[in-house]
Amino acid sequence: MSMALGYASMVNGAAQAVGREFGRFNGAAEKVARVGALVSSGDRVSLSAEAVASSAAGSDASVSGLEGPMVDMRVAKYAAIANMRVISASDEMSRALIDVVHSKR
Repeated sequence: MSMALGYASMVNGAAQAVGREFGRFNGAAEKVARVGALVSSGDRVSLSAEAVASSAAGSDASVSGLEGPMVDMRVAKYAAIANMRVISASDEMSRALIDVVHSKR
């Protein structure tokens, strides 16, 4: 019985993690869409000398641009895939266990 509970807990945890990663992916996709809309709107800005110097000095570039959200989308994708594989592996394990139990009868 405890093995069945462990299996259910493993599958439930992986399913919840898949849901979290889908949410994370959607949040990053919204950021990409917002930044993309701003970039393609045709609005032009002029940067101050201080902003240009700060950019050249390598300050936090992850705040602007598409790089961060694009990486977040990719990470969320692979994390969701990994959790889906946990679900598949646990399904295979349960099938093997059922086969073992049936072969002993």
